[in-house]
Amino acid sequence: MLHMLAQGELHFAQICRALPTASKKVLSEQLRELENDGIILRTPTTEKRRRVIYSLSPSGEKLAPVLLELYNWQKQHRPEQSAAAA
Repeated sequence: MLHMLAQGELHFAQICRALPTASKKVLSEQLRELENDGIILRTPTTEKRRRVIYSLSPSGEKLAPVLLELYNWQKQHRPEQSAAAA
């Protein structure tokens, strides 16, 4: 989710579509935790059809490059790649 939010703000439905194997309940819980931790911002819209927009907070924006480096490191050090190299 943080990687997606680093690309820009998203509605809850967009997050659900991007992560189809995750339940809506689990996504909601994770988003709530990230908001409570100050990593993301939750902004309700004033549209007729009520929506919530999620975005990275300033702290989340500082964290995003660190997580991206960790993700890249993990991709390079997967067990199947290590076994293939041996």
